[in-house]
Amino acid sequence: MQQALQIPVTQARAQLAELVTRVAYAGERVTLQRHGRALAAIVSVEDLRRLEELPVQAAPPQQGDFGFARQEPTPLRRRDAAARGPEAAGDHGYGSSSGLGFSAGPTPTR
Repeated sequence: MQQALQIPVTQARAQLAELVTRVAYAGERVTLQRHGRALAAIVSVEDLRRLEELPVQAAPPQQGDFGFARQEPTPLRRRDAAARGPEAAGDHGYGSSSGLGFSAGPTPTR
């Protein structure tokens, strides 16, 4: 099995059509990275079907707002977010965070 092409998200955005063609017709796999860490992958529909056919070994994550799987913060994640500042921790000065790294904005007052 060949190793996935690793590419930054910003570069992938500029080359999306080419990457989709390489994945769909050449069977390549692409790993999208942000800050040097794997974030997501582009795989062929054939590979996706094979993955979906694998037996589920654990309960699926609970769905949060907007259908995203919600990940509970671990002590390490909280520490890392705190080190990056309040915005990385989800505090944008708008009150409570949605847990997705952004919030709906300030609540209007009357």
